[in-house]
Amino acid sequence: MASLFKRKRIPEGVDPARIPPGQTLTAPDRWPLLHFGPVPKTDIAKWDFSVFGAVENGLSLDYGELRALPSK
Repeated sequence: MASLFKRKRIPEGVDPARIPPGQTLTAPDRWPLLHFGPVPKTDIAKWDFSVFGAVENGLSLDYGELRALPSK
C-alpha cells in the first residue's frame, strides 16, 4: 500500500515513454531529470565545445568564445 503513495504522478502532456527508467521529473518546470550521480568538476580554462565528424566545417570553441556568441 505504501508504494501507491510514493508513485509520482506524470503531469498531463508529458509522454511517459520520454522518462528513462529510474528517472523522475523535476518540479515545477517538468523538465526530465536525465542525470544520475555526482556532477564532475570542470576546469573552464580547459573546457571546449567541438563539432566534428560528418560536417562540412568543423568547429571548436572555448568557453569564452561560446559565451560571446549572440543569444536571444
